[in-house]
Amino acid sequence: MRSAGNCTFEGDVTYNGETASTGNFLLPKFIDYIEQKDSHASTLTVAETMEFAWKCTTGGHHSYGTARNEETGILLDKGDEVLRKMNNVISILGLEGCRNTIVGDAMIRGVSGGQKRRVTTGEMIISPKPIKFMDAISNGLDSATTFDIIRAAKSVAESLESTFVIALLQPPPETFNLFDEIILLSEGQIIYHGPKNQAVTYFKSIGYEVPKFVDVADFLQELPTQEGERFINTKFRRAPSTNNLEDGYVPYLQYV
Repeated sequence: MRSAGNCTFEGDVTYNGETASTGNFLLPKFIDYIEQKDSHASTLTVAETMEFAWKCTTGGHHSYGTARNEETGILLDKGDEVLRKMNNVISILGLEGCRNTIVGDAMIRGVSGGQKRRVTTGEMIISPKPIKFMDAISNGLDSATTFDIIRAAKSVAESLESTFVIALLQPPPETFNLFDEIILLSEGQIIYHGPKNQAVTYFKSIGYEVPKFVDVADFLQELPTQEGERFINTKFRRAPSTNNLEDGYVPYLQYV
């Protein structure tokens, strides 16, 4: 663990209150990773792709996605109603109009680039794994498509009670506002992790204020750079430099 002055971090990592050593679950069945690249069977339709993804990740049965053995699977059978919600993924992602269109590739004409990115997202969303990591999914997409995909992810997170951890490069304000919590990094160090609506309050407490007519998302992205020095409140004498923002993060943990 990283130390900060006289402070150190220690403790256990738990999943719904249980450690990985309990043997009550398998971690590989809890996490999905959605990468930047789109890789599909080009001759399958959108609906067939989703069905194939479902069967590959669950064996066609909800409990298979999380159960360690048959006995545990019986206990999870009550969760099969989740499958009905997953059948709505195509509609949630705005793919209803092309559900019977083949995905295609460079040689075979299929869905558009934005739709293909939604298909990639849908393949992972349809799995019952409760934690989804999405890596820079906005690369090459316009802001409207990015917004639709993040909005769909939020809808799935709320309806299926799952967690999405999404890395985005320069999200527009409307997309940024969809998030519940944010993790702000500077050169690999966390300088803020907590509720989105408390970020501005936190940085104000250490001497950085959002100027008028500057969007919060733009403020947070520029903050860790050299240009972020312009956000320092001149009346605040002890504001850390933008190169040392991680030093002020630890004392704030008690508030987030």
